[in-house]
Amino acid sequence: VQGFPCVMYINGEFYGIGCFNIGKKRDNYNLKKSNKNHIQLEDGSDGQRNLITWKSTDWNVRNPEMSNYIEEGEILDVDVKTKVDRLFAYHGSGKTNMIANFEQYYTKKNIFDKIIFSQAIYDLDGIAKNYMLTTWNGNIWYHLPYDLDSTFGMNYNGLSYLPTTKDVFTHYESVGGEEQTAFLSGANFYKAILEGYKSEINA
Repeated sequence: VQGFPCVMYINGEFYGIGCFNIGKKRDNYNLKKSNKNHIQLEDGSDGQRNLITWKSTDWNVRNPEMSNYIEEGEILDVDVKTKVDRLFAYHGSGKTNMIANFEQYYTKKNIFDKIIFSQAIYDLDGIAKNYMLTTWNGNIWYHLPYDLDSTFGMNYNGLSYLPTTKDVFTHYESVGGEEQTAFLSGANFYKAILEGYKSEINA
């Protein structure tokens, strides 16, 4: 989506550096609500998403429009569910298979850029959430960053800073619980691609 950086002052008091973005509307992503190949998934209300095991409460299906679908509910449309299940099965298929079949599910440009972008701005939240998982053909998916509220070491609430001396993909390895499980599922995906394509990404 389009956006621009801004410096915010309220009543003359400095409130920080942020970004104004256009909304998460279908038209802004060129998604058609009747097209079952146009699938977009975003964070559920708990904020953490497991990339390996499908859990409906981890995700909201923003597109396509489906009969009887409720937010964070099960996907009842067989066509859409089959395409989502295909992707999640790939994520859980192991590092060797993921590298061998990577381009059947993703494009190098998008995921390589996402890896570099995440490390460059220390996009802490963007490893387990804060991106739109999107496909326009039902097969090739894209990670589209959004809601960059924990970057450059800033906590999401803007009240504290986190140490940025570590690799962003290992930051949450010691936190434990569901948060760690969700984070590691995303981090392990990115680390597997980084390891398998290291020379290309470093180039």
